[in-house]
Amino acid sequence: MNILIIDDEKIIRDAVSQLVEDAGHGAQSAGRSAAALGALKKTPFDLVLLDIHLGRENGFEVLGKIQQSHPKVPVVIFTSAATLPIEEEAIRRGALDFWEKPFEPAQLHRMLTRMETTPPALII
Repeated sequence: MNILIIDDEKIIRDAVSQLVEDAGHGAQSAGRSAAALGALKKTPFDLVLLDIHLGRENGFEVLGKIQQSHPKVPVVIFTSAATLPIEEEAIRRGALDFWEKPFEPAQLHRMLTRMETTPPALII
């Protein structure tokens, strides 16, 4: 699988990329929405991990742009500012899942296993 990580914090992007690669998958990262949307145009991704707070950018707006241009690519929202209303909003807007940062590597591994064993049409 090929996974796109979108987070404005380089340390997070690097750490999550390493987890993905250690699990035997491809990882690419972007710190801003423009770079992420550009990457999505060039490369097919199986999953996007998206931070809600991207500096001055709103992750929910980025989620909408991803869904508009790549509606079949599942998106997991993750944030360090997790609240129940934010989680509910993420799911309402079509996120596949919602994780609080720092998330456990096991959460990522469960998601990757789920995606490997579930037909793509049933994941979303």
